[in-house]
Amino acid sequence: EYENDVGVRTHLKESLDIIDYVETLEGDLGRLLPPSTGRFSKWTKQEYKPPLRMLARPRIINVPIGDWANPEDVEYAKQKYTKQGFDYEKAMSSTEENITKINGALKQLEKMIYCKDYLNPWGVSMDDILLVPELRTLTCVKGVDWPPLVLAYLTCICDRAHVQLYFDYAQE
Repeated sequence: EYENDVGVRTHLKESLDIIDYVETLEGDLGRLLPPSTGRFSKWTKQEYKPPLRMLARPRIINVPIGDWANPEDVEYAKQKYTKQGFDYEKAMSSTEENITKINGALKQLEKMIYCKDYLNPWGVSMDDILLVPELRTLTCVKGVDWPPLVLAYLTCICDRAHVQLYFDYAQE
């Protein structure tokens, strides 16, 4: 919660909105990271997100991390997504089809990555901040064919941030 320029109390609920607000306090000079280029948006929305949801949602809730330590949290997530039309059984039964789709999407992504350290030639940007969590979530799925540069990129970023990947808990 903060008071905006015209004195109105404002709430920011989404983490990216909070980041954007803090970074713009000093105008463009206050930015810690270059903004997103948007060049991954179409790929993420059309090629990556649909099979990611089908593959990760039924599996991520079984990964032994704090988010899923409480059975009530697992049940809440299941109910939330079921009410939105997500079918956990259908997702599991369509694993092979969605693995094929996600493998194709990752091959496309490999062509867009600048190097193992960041997506863009100028260094870490909001593009990295937006993409890494999406890729990390996929590590809970066994059978994904990770292109070398995509895997190197994800591993490098997560190692530097001391963030655990879920390969050890990956499920078929």
